[in-house]
Amino acid sequence: MAFAEHPVLARSQLDPGFFSCPLANAPRRRMRTGVSREFRELPPAPIVWLSDTPIAVPFAPGRDRTPYRSKANMIVFLMVIEILLATFAQLLLRQGAMKLGHDELTFAIALEPFRNVFVLAGLLLHGLSFFLYVFILSKLQLNVLYPVATGATIVLVTGFSVFFFRESLTISQGVGMLAILVGIVLVYLTS
Repeated sequence: MAFAEHPVLARSQLDPGFFSCPLANAPRRRMRTGVSREFRELPPAPIVWLSDTPIAVPFAPGRDRTPYRSKANMIVFLMVIEILLATFAQLLLRQGAMKLGHDELTFAIALEPFRNVFVLAGLLLHGLSFFLYVFILSKLQLNVLYPVATGATIVLVTGFSVFFFRESLTISQGVGMLAILVGIVLVYLTS
Protein backbone atom coordinates (compact mmCIF):
# COMPACT_ATOMS: atom_id res chain seq x y z
CA MET A 1 0.00 0.00 0.00
CA ALA A 2 1.43 3.36 -0.97
CA PHE A 3 1.95 6.14 1.52
CA ALA A 4 -0.85 8.35 0.17
CA GLU A 5 -3.30 5.41 -0.02
CA HIS A 6 -2.91 4.40 3.61
CA PRO A 7 -5.84 5.96 5.53
CA VAL A 8 -3.85 6.82 8.65
CA LEU A 9 -0.75 8.06 6.86
CA ALA A 10 -2.72 10.12 4.35
CA ARG A 11 -4.70 11.73 7.16
CA SER A 12 -1.49 12.44 9.07
CA GLN A 13 -0.18 14.39 6.06
CA LEU A 14 -3.22 16.64 6.15
CA ASP A 15 -3.38 16.95 9.93
CA PRO A 16 0.07 16.71 11.57
CA GLY A 17 -1.53 16.43 15.02
CA PHE A 18 -3.38 13.24 14.06
CA PHE A 19 -1.89 9.88 14.89
CA SER A 20 -3.73 6.61 15.22
CA CYS A 21 -1.42 5.33 17.92
CA PRO A 22 -3.25 5.54 21.27
CA LEU A 23 0.00 5.95 23.21
CA ALA A 24 1.00 9.12 21.36
CA ASN A 25 -2.08 11.20 22.15
CA ALA A 26 -3.33 9.46 25.27
CA PRO A 27 -3.89 11.79 28.22
CA ARG A 28 -1.19 11.53 30.85
CA ARG A 29 -2.87 9.97 33.86
CA ARG A 30 -1.46 9.64 37.34
CA MET A 31 -0.56 6.03 37.95
CA ARG A 32 -1.06 4.21 41.23
CA THR A 33 2.66 4.22 41.83
CA GLY A 34 2.54 8.02 41.79
CA VAL A 35 4.05 9.68 38.76
CA SER A 36 5.23 13.18 39.54
CA ARG A 37 3.49 16.21 38.07
CA GLU A 38 6.59 17.21 36.09
CA PHE A 39 6.62 13.81 34.40
CA ARG A 40 2.94 14.05 33.45
CA GLU A 41 3.45 17.47 31.87
CA LEU A 42 6.22 16.32 29.53
CA PRO A 43 5.46 16.45 25.80
CA PRO A 44 4.17 13.26 24.17
CA ALA A 45 6.59 10.54 23.19
CA PRO A 46 8.20 10.77 19.74
CA ILE A 47 6.63 8.84 16.87
CA VAL A 48 8.70 6.28 14.98
CA TRP A 49 7.53 5.10 11.56
CA LEU A 50 8.06 1.39 10.95
CA SER A 51 6.62 0.25 7.62
CA ASP A 52 3.09 1.72 7.36
CA THR A 53 2.18 2.00 11.05
CA PRO A 54 3.16 4.80 13.45
CA ILE A 55 4.43 3.59 16.81
CA ALA A 56 4.97 5.74 19.89
CA VAL A 57 8.27 5.24 21.67
CA PRO A 58 7.75 6.12 25.34
CA PHE A 59 11.46 6.55 26.12
CA ALA A 60 13.44 7.24 23.01
CA PRO A 61 17.21 6.70 23.17
CA GLY A 62 19.02 9.89 24.07
CA ARG A 63 15.89 11.57 25.40
CA ASP A 64 16.18 12.45 29.04
CA ARG A 65 12.75 12.50 30.67
CA THR A 66 13.92 13.40 34.16
CA PRO A 67 12.54 16.79 35.17
CA TYR A 68 15.12 19.53 35.67
CA ARG A 69 14.12 20.18 39.25
CA SER A 70 14.82 16.66 40.40
CA LYS A 71 18.27 16.78 38.76
CA ALA A 72 19.08 20.06 40.50
CA ASN A 73 17.82 18.68 43.81
CA MET A 74 19.98 15.59 43.37
CA ILE A 75 23.08 17.71 42.73
CA VAL A 76 22.38 19.79 45.86
CA PHE A 77 21.86 16.59 47.86
CA LEU A 78 25.15 15.16 46.57
CA MET A 79 26.93 18.43 47.39
CA VAL A 80 25.65 18.26 50.97
CA ILE A 81 26.83 14.64 51.27
CA GLU A 82 30.27 15.57 49.86
CA ILE A 83 30.59 18.50 52.27
CA LEU A 84 29.63 16.33 55.24
CA LEU A 85 32.07 13.59 54.20
CA ALA A 86 34.91 16.11 53.92
CA THR A 87 33.95 17.68 57.26
CA PHE A 88 33.84 14.41 59.17
CA ALA A 89 37.07 13.30 57.48
CA GLN A 90 38.79 16.41 58.87
CA LEU A 91 37.34 15.81 62.33
CA LEU A 92 38.49 12.18 62.34
CA LEU A 93 41.96 13.17 61.17
CA ARG A 94 42.12 15.74 63.97
CA GLN A 95 41.12 13.10 66.52
CA GLY A 96 43.78 10.76 65.17
CA ALA A 97 46.39 13.52 65.16
CA MET A 98 45.70 14.24 68.82
CA LYS A 99 46.78 10.66 69.59
CA LEU A 100 50.12 11.25 67.86
CA GLY A 101 51.06 13.78 70.48
CA HIS A 102 54.46 15.41 70.01
CA ASP A 103 56.17 12.66 68.01
CA GLU A 104 58.88 13.60 65.58
CA LEU A 105 58.15 13.68 61.86
CA THR A 106 59.57 10.41 60.52
CA PHE A 107 58.70 7.79 57.94
CA ALA A 108 56.80 5.95 60.69
CA ILE A 109 53.93 8.38 60.14
CA ALA A 110 53.20 6.49 56.89
CA LEU A 111 52.19 3.51 59.04
CA GLU A 112 49.88 5.60 61.20
CA PRO A 113 46.67 4.71 59.28
CA PHE A 114 47.30 1.06 60.19
CA ARG A 115 47.83 1.85 63.88
CA ASN A 116 45.24 4.59 64.34
CA VAL A 117 41.64 3.87 63.44
CA PHE A 118 40.72 7.58 63.34
CA VAL A 119 43.37 8.34 60.74
CA LEU A 120 42.25 5.38 58.63
CA ALA A 121 38.57 6.40 58.84
CA GLY A 122 39.48 10.00 57.96
CA LEU A 123 41.43 8.86 54.90
CA LEU A 124 38.55 6.64 53.76
CA LEU A 125 36.04 9.48 54.12
CA HIS A 126 38.38 11.80 52.20
CA GLY A 127 38.54 9.20 49.43
CA LEU A 128 34.75 8.94 49.23
CA SER A 129 34.48 12.72 49.31
CA PHE A 130 37.01 13.00 46.48
CA PHE A 131 35.14 10.65 44.14
CA LEU A 132 31.82 12.31 44.90
CA TYR A 133 33.41 15.73 44.29
CA VAL A 134 34.69 14.60 40.88
CA PHE A 135 31.21 13.34 39.94
CA ILE A 136 29.56 16.60 41.02
CA LEU A 137 32.25 18.52 39.13
CA SER A 138 31.04 16.84 35.93
CA LYS A 139 27.60 18.39 36.55
CA LEU A 140 28.46 21.85 37.94
CA GLN A 141 30.87 24.61 37.06
CA LEU A 142 34.11 24.70 39.02
CA ASN A 143 33.63 28.38 39.92
CA VAL A 144 30.40 27.42 41.73
CA LEU A 145 31.25 24.04 43.25
CA TYR A 146 34.67 24.87 44.67
CA PRO A 147 33.73 27.99 46.66
CA VAL A 148 30.50 26.45 47.96
CA ALA A 149 32.03 23.10 48.95
CA THR A 150 35.22 24.57 50.41
CA GLY A 151 33.48 27.40 52.22
CA ALA A 152 30.82 25.16 53.73
CA THR A 153 33.47 22.67 54.81
CA ILE A 154 35.49 25.43 56.48
CA VAL A 155 32.45 26.70 58.38
CA LEU A 156 31.36 23.21 59.48
CA VAL A 157 34.85 22.09 60.50
CA THR A 158 35.29 25.28 62.53
CA GLY A 159 31.92 24.88 64.24
CA PHE A 160 32.40 21.19 65.02
CA SER A 161 35.97 21.70 66.24
CA VAL A 162 34.75 24.34 68.69
CA PHE A 163 31.97 22.02 69.87
CA PHE A 164 33.80 18.66 69.99
CA PHE A 165 37.43 19.60 70.62
CA ARG A 166 36.78 22.71 72.70
CA GLU A 167 38.95 24.83 70.42
CA SER A 168 38.65 28.58 70.82
CA LEU A 169 36.93 30.86 68.32
CA THR A 170 37.65 34.58 68.40
CA ILE A 171 35.21 37.28 67.39
CA SER A 172 37.15 38.04 64.22
CA GLN A 173 37.07 34.34 63.27
CA GLY A 174 33.32 34.31 63.86
CA VAL A 175 32.89 37.35 61.63
CA GLY A 176 35.02 35.57 59.01
CA MET A 177 32.79 32.50 59.19
CA LEU A 178 29.74 34.72 58.73
CA ALA A 179 31.38 36.35 55.70
CA ILE A 180 32.08 32.91 54.24
CA LEU A 181 28.42 31.94 54.70
CA VAL A 182 27.27 35.12 52.95
CA GLY A 183 29.74 34.39 50.14
CA ILE A 184 28.43 30.83 49.75
CA VAL A 185 24.86 32.08 49.47
CA LEU A 186 25.82 34.75 46.94
CA VAL A 187 27.86 32.36 44.78
CA TYR A 188 25.20 29.64 44.80
CA LEU A 189 22.19 31.89 44.23
CA THR A 190 23.77 33.80 41.35
CA SER A 191 24.87 30.64 39.51
